[in-house]
Amino acid sequence: MNASVSASKGWVAWFTRNPVAANLLMVFILVIGSLTAMNLRVEDFPSLPPNSISVTVSYDSGSALTSEEGVTIKLEEALNGVPGIKQISSTSDGSGSTLTVEQTSGYNLDTLYQDVKNRIDSITTLPDQAETPVVSRQLDIEDALSVHIYGSADQQTLQNTAKRLRDQLLANPFIEEVVTGGRQTPEITIQADEQLLQSMGLSLNDIATRIAAASVTESGGELYSENGTLIVKADQPKYFQREFANILISETRDGQRITLGDVARVSDSYAQSGIIARYNGQPAVELAVQMYGSSDIMQISENVKTEVAAFQSQLPANVHTSVWNDSSVYITERLGLLLNNSLMGIALVMLMLSLLLNVRVAFWVGAGLPVIFAGAMLLLGPNFYNLSLNEITTFGFIIALGIVVDDAVVVGESIYAERERHGASIESTIRGAQRVTVPTVFGVLTTVAAFMALSLVEGRLGKIFAMFAYAAAFCLIFS
Repeated sequence: MNASVSASKGWVAWFTRNPVAANLLMVFILVIGSLTAMNLRVEDFPSLPPNSISVTVSYDSGSALTSEEGVTIKLEEALNGVPGIKQISSTSDGSGSTLTVEQTSGYNLDTLYQDVKNRIDSITTLPDQAETPVVSRQLDIEDALSVHIYGSADQQTLQNTAKRLRDQLLANPFIEEVVTGGRQTPEITIQADEQLLQSMGLSLNDIATRIAAASVTESGGELYSENGTLIVKADQPKYFQREFANILISETRDGQRITLGDVARVSDSYAQSGIIARYNGQPAVELAVQMYGSSDIMQISENVKTEVAAFQSQLPANVHTSVWNDSSVYITERLGLLLNNSLMGIALVMLMLSLLLNVRVAFWVGAGLPVIFAGAMLLLGPNFYNLSLNEITTFGFIIALGIVVDDAVVVGESIYAERERHGASIESTIRGAQRVTVPTVFGVLTTVAAFMALSLVEGRLGKIFAMFAYAAAFCLIFS
């Protein structure tokens, strides 16, 4: 009698006697979880919040030691005692200094940025030739994929093609940043014939003076009056080989004009920067598509491929494009692994339970897994923890898969055994479930506690552990 009374009370008995409520709850979790999963942000590796501030000072000193003594040391001394700084690393070279200020764990980066900026702005002893220090926060940005423009064409054709493709990519609202790599700086090379110059009574200094006077961008100041301001400016820059070749060097008495092209060989070339970019053994220019932490890698990858495919008709002869290092491939493979493991696990469990118990038990054990993952997706969504689907969270799902299957099998087997012993009644079902309710619930809770302990680890590595712990714990909670 006591057993009958206890079996009629509690949430297990209530849901057993009200299957419509249980099924509606299951359907609600499936629908809401599925809708949330379709809108979850997807990324390869989870993006971590910025934790550093950079201070950059351009100073053409020509010596790393001079930059260190004139700029770097003064910047470091100014930042002494600023709260929230974990460490400072610096780099000095002949063109200036760069400091990287890393925040302590848990300290507000905006507060640290303002404190650092105030200290840097108060420095008055930097060299006169040094430019104003630039203080900036680290950007939450990472590489998404690369597009290579390559072929047997000349460097100018490759770079012009890359520029047009970059403009087209940036016109897409889903593509936020594109960085050009392997690009060489164009320059004009002028090779003068010294003997020819001497025969004309000219020198290299004469040539240099004429070139400097013909290609100039100078501001002469401003003239103020009651009617407004007049800006005085001499602006006549030259960029191409033909423009330099037509520069007037001298004029003979009979009116013959001598241009730079008459006394020197003028050619378009590229600065010797040490950059040699190759793709499949051919000259190439890279367009690195980058994404911010709030972006969706799948959406960016799809839009880039669409834009690149539409650009094919605009490619010059002997120029090709190739999408490479696509980060969306890795998360797609991980999601595929999760799906395959889930389907395989459900199939094997249902097969074994069908052979050893019965098909009905096997079906409900298998049906519980989609509900569990849908519930976990719901908690991952923007309305709760606002996490993304990435390699870490999907790994948590895979780990939790085996645990939740074991729990479902234990509950199903207990109900089946009780119904076999006392008959196929609602009371037998309730007693079978209640028999394992306490050990199952507490077993799940202790496992959840073990996973959630990982979320207490501090630092950037702790944030990675937390994502794994949350994903696994959410699955266990809904199990």
